Amino acid sequence: MGKKTTVLTVCFFLTVCAGFSFAAEELYVVDLREAPGKILEVRTVTWSRHPVLRPVFTRPAEYIHTLAFHKYGRAYFVDISHQNIFATDGLKEEKIFSFATPIQDMDFDSRGRMYFSAVGGEEGVVYFLNPYKGETSRVVGFSFRALADETRGFWNGYFAFDPADKLFLSIDGPSGSGSSLYEYSGGRLRKRFTHDERITGFTFVNNQTVYFTTASNRVYELKNFSEVSVKHQEREGRMLNDVEVVEVPEGGDCTISGQLKGGRELWGTTSVQALGPNVVWRTQPGASSARVSGEGRYVLRNLPRGRYRVHTDIRGDTPVGFAPDSRTTNCGGVVTNIDFTYSR
Repeated sequence: MGKKTTVLTVCFFLTVCAGFSFAAEELYVVDLREAPGKILEVRTVTWSRHPVLRPVFTRPAEYIHTLAFHKYGRAYFVDISHQNIFATDGLKEEKIFSFATPIQDMDFDSRGRMYFSAVGGEEGVVYFLNPYKGETSRVVGFSFRALADETRGFWNGYFAFDPADKLFLSIDGPSGSGSSLYEYSGGRLRKRFTHDERITGFTFVNNQTVYFTTASNRVYELKNFSEVSVKHQEREGRMLNDVEVVEVPEGGDCTISGQLKGGRELWGTTSVQALGPNVVWRTQPGASSARVSGEGRYVLRNLPRGRYRVHTDIRGDTPVGFAPDSRTTNCGGVVTNIDFTYSR
């Protein structure tokens, strides 16, 4: 039943193995033409009428093909060779899995178990991956000929689970004439939605909401499989592929993360400190500090919910030229992203 493959780490589902810097409830996409590959956050900003794409992780080299998040934890992506799966906490990457047949897509079910699709030959297959034993188990296979007879379309390997763990496929129409989302249950396919553009990745937020990307570089929101709206339109020259949303942690403490913009020579010696909630500045009870990494990023984890003063410093009380040098935030059970910009 299990097929032996190559797994390069057992630190797979345990988010405690590494930190994370991806904000809950935000949209993330990848661009097939971006080299080196980046995970891009679709962010709303005050200086633009439209959302912008902000890189939150950049690979050392090579492209990113598809993306998935393990609940409120690390990001996983497939490289352009379609044969390797990598994991990242937003700071560094590690290869955790290799497969002989090209990998097209990935997703996690409600229990946090990972699945991937592989497309080759006469069929496409959804596999379950057991990272601890280094084994894959075939879940379901779809004959391209049978799918063409039933749907008049072609399955490009894109799939996702809804919150009830029902399997959905995105199937392209004849000659690339749009795509349809099909629910697969009991060995049968049921068409739930058709769009006139080719879908290049999709994900469920809840039973009523789906986000999907298309070949026209748009990110759409789909409500109740009927109401469609554009969430983001990207410029020509990009090739958006796949969209994912980080889940909000249940209960959960507060996390504050961000990046230092500029002042590169100070990254390794600068710390970011959060004071709160309701602390006295001179005595600093409840303070938490994190050293800024070589990528200019920091993350403060496991903070109690509440209001924080966040600032940059070297010796605990000396600002180092990042403006604004302090910020206040009311941090709940999600990630709060705070960036600091260097100024002399």
